[in-house]
Amino acid sequence: GSFILKYNYKDALKISIRDRKNHKSPNCAYPEGAVAGALGIQLGGTNIYFGKAVYKPTIGDKHREIEVDDIVKTNKIMYATSITSIVVFTIIFKFLY
Repeated sequence: GSFILKYNYKDALKISIRDRKNHKSPNCAYPEGAVAGALGIQLGGTNIYFGKAVYKPTIGDKHREIEVDDIVKTNKIMYATSITSIVVFTIIFKFLY
């Protein structure tokens, strides 16, 4: 998805592999790393939950501050990746059957 949207797809791949163990859930680490790499942001670190500071390992490299628009960009990456996956697997399915 980040390739189609002309985000940093090389860092998306690099960060998702490099930081894959920096999350309690292995299912979350890969996509969070891909988004962090694609957008040049860092996720994790010290966060506030219900008034208490909680530290989590970081995912990604902090090339810039996170902005509200990053939520929209993340949604675009998710939709582009989903649509690309559907198209690719449909083509594969057509060739196999």
